[in-house]
Amino acid sequence: MIDEKKILKKIDERIGIQNRHIERIIQGSNNPAELALLEREIATYLYVKKLIKETRKNEAERSEERRVGKECIALC
Repeated sequence: MIDEKKILKKIDERIGIQNRHIERIIQGSNNPAELALLEREIATYLYVKKLIKETRKNEAERSEERRVGKECIALC
């Protein structure tokens, strides 16, 4: 099974690295193409992070629904 917490931590680390790269570019060359690429990468990381969190939330909700369904069947 995939450990979402480890993946989310790695994504956060990568976002931090990309943000530092952006700061260096702004202070140095201010290359618009390089900035756009890094910003797009950060947006992708944030999107993946959001998908992981939504999936985890949906799985938790389904687990709760199954648990309640089993209890209902047991009582019927």
